[in-house]
Amino acid sequence: MGRRPKRRPASRLTFRLSRSGKGCILASVIQVLFRSTILPSSFFKESNMGRSLVFLVMACAALFLDSRSGKSAVTCVEAPSSVVSTTAMRKSIRSECDPAAAKSEAREAAAHHVLDGLGPTCTARISNATARRLCANAGMTWIGDQAIRTLGETDSLASRPAAGQPALASSLGIPPRPSLCVALRDLPAQSSTSTTGDPGCFFSFKKTTVLWRMRGHCGVICIGN
Repeated sequence: MGRRPKRRPASRLTFRLSRSGKGCILASVIQVLFRSTILPSSFFKESNMGRSLVFLVMACAALFLDSRSGKSAVTCVEAPSSVVSTTAMRKSIRSECDPAAAKSEAREAAAHHVLDGLGPTCTARISNATARRLCANAGMTWIGDQAIRTLGETDSLASRPAAGQPALASSLGIPPRPSLCVALRDLPAQSSTSTTGDPGCFFSFKKTTVLWRMRGHCGVICIGN
């Protein structure tokens, strides 16, 4: 199987910016551009850069509250099935000489396939009022109501499962507005790994192919402890 170009997901974006707030100035400009339609919404939905910028906006909100409380975090709170019952399962296949890299790339690609498939449903079915209520029920505040002013450093989006549901593997923000998310779970029992000989793989001379499946459910992005 030919090697495909790697896709850099927004959830893995890492960066370090000074506390002067230069990063948040950039994020704020991006929001203004989006709201004034200078940048089309397709830019945020279809491009890797657009996804990364959406994550940067969420990061700004996280650091703004964290600098004030010292404990606040940006979290994807999974919506209960009574709010949105639709889920999406997607798979991805990746082959690499390094088994760990093959699994990591397959998981990341599967996660983004879920995001692409489920995102429009979440956006259509979760209103602002519902998002506020879900965050309030979790003891937090909906990110859609927060102003973004400063930025330091940030980690990836945290995840909180709905009551009575198993732990989440990760979460991804839904472009173009960083206020809703897709909560993700791995499906290892429905995934597989195989190995074939490959002289191009130095040291091991084996290539690992991973087929990975993930399931996603809608969620809302909240800020709080």
